[in-house]
Amino acid sequence: MKFKYNIIAAGIMMAAAASAQAQIYKVTLSGASENPPVVTNGTGSGVVTLNTTTHELRVKAVFSGLNGNTSASHIHCCVATPTANAGVFTATPSFPGFPLGVKEGSFDAIYSTAQAATWNATAVTGNGGTVAGAEAALATGAAAGGAYLNVHSTTSGGGEIRGTLVRFSFAPASTAATSGLASALDSLGAGTGVVNDRLVALASLNTSQQSSALVSLLPVSSTVVSTLASNALFADYDQIGNRLGGLRVASEAGTGFWVKAGDHDGEQQLSTRGVDVESDGWDVAGGLDYQLSTNSLLGASLSYGEDSLEYSGLMFGSSGSLNGWRATAYGEQRIGTGFIEGMLTMASYDSDSARSAGVAGIANGSADIDQWGGRVAAGMLWELGTGVSLTPQARLDWSTIDLDGYQETNAGGLALNVGSQSEDRLRASFGGQLDWTMSPTIKPYVRAFWGSELKDDDSVTSASFATGGSPFVVRDAGLENSGYVLGIGVNVVSGSNFGAALSYDRTDGDTYQSNMLQAKALWRF
Repeated sequence: MKFKYNIIAAGIMMAAAASAQAQIYKVTLSGASENPPVVTNGTGSGVVTLNTTTHELRVKAVFSGLNGNTSASHIHCCVATPTANAGVFTATPSFPGFPLGVKEGSFDAIYSTAQAATWNATAVTGNGGTVAGAEAALATGAAAGGAYLNVHSTTSGGGEIRGTLVRFSFAPASTAATSGLASALDSLGAGTGVVNDRLVALASLNTSQQSSALVSLLPVSSTVVSTLASNALFADYDQIGNRLGGLRVASEAGTGFWVKAGDHDGEQQLSTRGVDVESDGWDVAGGLDYQLSTNSLLGASLSYGEDSLEYSGLMFGSSGSLNGWRATAYGEQRIGTGFIEGMLTMASYDSDSARSAGVAGIANGSADIDQWGGRVAAGMLWELGTGVSLTPQARLDWSTIDLDGYQETNAGGLALNVGSQSEDRLRASFGGQLDWTMSPTIKPYVRAFWGSELKDDDSVTSASFATGGSPFVVRDAGLENSGYVLGIGVNVVSGSNFGAALSYDRTDGDTYQSNMLQAKALWRF
């Protein structure tokens, strides 16, 4: 079920309490930030995390272009204004393991704030005489913008480049689509273990890279899966309808069986995420017709299809698949030259996804999907001349899809719990098929349909990180309001008991395009 609002609120409060004790800070190092300023080509950047619950201080930095060789580095605290100078707060003479005697280098280390060796002795004595007092003072000073990272060199003993610890948030890199995700990431605070590794890696990216990474961290769009499943269903209906209607010109429908196989591809634009999703797949089906009377026919079919998905336009790609069965019952009633068709389907799919989240690893997800759908169509056969006929018709299609919730695996601690959801779609279409006879056995046709989505609401996906943090909601836009299908094909009739058809259809709309090639054969007895 979808997350309830009270659960979301409780999660946010708990995450906020936890993140207040575990913060991420970013640092931009320059000579201009020194007091007094230092003229240097030296630059650098870093990420500092402080977790007062696990008592860990992590410092990750990179620097280059110094005038002199490094002689020390540490955090200073606590100043009233960012430009003021403060005493050394962490270990002296330098962070253990910091690269000394170089003009450029990188550094990444974790220290226990519960150990006296992590602190300058004056930081301890000046804050109650305990390491806990020093830790609390640094947490307070950094949160107030009163701490800075300093890199000292042989030419600038007081520091050649330094930078204030600035509280980091993913919010500046977020968009309307990723704002909830950004808040959920912020609620994780500094995290611990592998989560800390991933958050620090994400924080080390520039804003543009972070923006792209946030899109990659979103759960796989339910809109994509729903659209793929409903389009496959509606395409089945088109082919069953063409079986009933396309070969109608050649001979009377009768008891028998039929098979079909097809290949298809498509592309869907996710405007809210700014990415495209390409799909490619195939399907096979078979059906049995039973003639109730001269004007009535019932039938049933079973189809199986497999589709693959590839996301493009992301900093890191994602992929997925949708495999499943569809069982359809259908019927036709003729009234003079007119007809009414009805179809009803139950379907079951397996959906697998590999969401490549870059520095967060590859998250694998798997969900079961149930689908119900139907079509009601009506039309009339018009003889336009010798061997030429037109079959205009109107269709109403609907599809309801239930996607089970699932928990991703992997993703370096940033795997998601994704809530269950339902997707509804209702489409009306109008058009027709023009058949003509080239020979007693060859009967080509063309067809065109225009359709409008009567109900295709935005999808809402609820999720949270499996490692904690606040729940968040992702909203993806539904399909466009209208589109069209153009098709060509040929019916081949041999005697009174065999028919076959080959067809190509192109579907086009503002946010979705697809191509479908189908081959069918029908035997009567």
